[in-house]
Amino acid sequence: TGAPLCESVLVPSTSLQSFGQVVSVPFSAPGCLSLAEVAILELAGGVGPGRQYDRYGAVWFDGVEVLRTSTPEPNSARRIEWRARRDATAYLELFRGCASGCNTTVSIPNEVTETYT
Repeated sequence: TGAPLCESVLVPSTSLQSFGQVVSVPFSAPGCLSLAEVAILELAGGVGPGRQYDRYGAVWFDGVEVLRTSTPEPNSARRIEWRARRDATAYLELFRGCASGCNTTVSIPNEVTETYT
C-alpha cells in the first residue's frame, strides 16, 4: 500500500504475575492513524526459566476483544520470548474513534510462586 507507516504502543511493558491481574491503560489514537489502511496488532512476551503451564490471554480495546492468545510453556533451563501478530484491520474504525481517548486492557492470568515462574 502507499499509506505511510503509523505505529503506536497500546500497552507499555508490564509484568503480569497473578490470576485476576488486569492491566488497563489509556490510549489516544495518533493523527497518522487516519491514513492507515492496515492494522497489525502485536503482543510480545517473555518468561524466565522455570516451570509453568501455557496461559491464555486476551487484549481488549475500549471493551472490544481484539486478540485472544495462548502463551508457550517455558523452558526449565532458559528464558523464552514470543510474539503474536494479528491482522486487526477490521478494527481500524474502532482505533480511529479513540482520538479523545480509550482504554486498552490486557489479561494473561499467571501465577508466580517459588514453584511456578
